[in-house]
Amino acid sequence: MKLLVAIDASESGERLLDYVALHWLPRDPSLAIVLYHARGVAAETGDGDPLRYARAVCTSVGLPWVEHTTNEAPAAGILRVAAEIGADAIVLGARDRAVSRPLGAVATQVLAASDTPVLVVP
Repeated sequence: MKLLVAIDASESGERLLDYVALHWLPRDPSLAIVLYHARGVAAETGDGDPLRYARAVCTSVGLPWVEHTTNEAPAAGILRVAAEIGADAIVLGARDRAVSRPLGAVATQVLAASDTPVLVVP
């Protein structure tokens, strides 16, 4: 199974890989991960590398990954890359949640437009 994991600089971005490593990997040891990040869109982490934590988690559990970074709008990039790589599922965070809007704008856009199953991790 091939997963597109959309990473940003938020806490939910870190929880994505924890979820995949703890709950998905044990069920599918042949899991292939594509770490996706839209450069220049999200606030930077303290070390300036939003994929740092994701790489560390993948390395610690022996999960191979590839990285795909673009300069396009996050939702458009996620949808395009997922189609391009033939992703079986998209995993992304529910960033910037508010009472009036339980999902962030990117998650809402991806859910509305994706033909690929989407898992939103709070």
